Amino acid sequence: MTLPFADKPEASRVYQDLKTKVLQNLTADEFDQLKGSMFAEGVNGLEDEYRRLLLLGLASDKISLSGPIPGTELIVSADLSPNTYGEFLTPAEGEVWQIMGASVAGFTGLTGTAVFEVDIYDVNSGNRLQIVDSSTSSSTDQPLIETGFPGQFVMHGFKARVRVEGSFTQAVDVSMGFVRVR
Repeated sequence: MTLPFADKPEASRVYQDLKTKVLQNLTADEFDQLKGSMFAEGVNGLEDEYRRLLLLGLASDKISLSGPIPGTELIVSADLSPNTYGEFLTPAEGEVWQIMGASVAGFTGLTGTAVFEVDIYDVNSGNRLQIVDSSTSSSTDQPLIETGFPGQFVMHGFKARVRVEGSFTQAVDVSMGFVRVR
């Protein structure tokens, strides 16, 4: 059933622009580009296009009204040398990601204490919000989520980073998990 009082679906820009796409193959970038090309005036049939865009976004799992978007989970890993920052996620415009957790593994030659800081960095101001400050004196794997940070959100204009400090002879493997919520 079409939207009441709306133009026929055949005349819909949402449907015309994406008519050759299978919902499952629609990418988040393609959906965001279509959404980004619409004006927010709500007249001349655009309100109906907004409804169609919402339906398309929900049907294709490109937006969610209830939390994480299915199929967007990712784990990013990097080998970090002592006393360096690793940037793990820089969201694109319109994206919001939730940090699921972080972990460190693979110490070699650790002497003394190693410190790990997870932060959210504001690329415009240079300010940072430190959400984890954890340390260890053993060479065992360490899930940083045990330190108690709740799921934090990272959006456009910010970066999720980890800094590793200490004395060890090889880079350590740091991983962060994310899921997109918008």
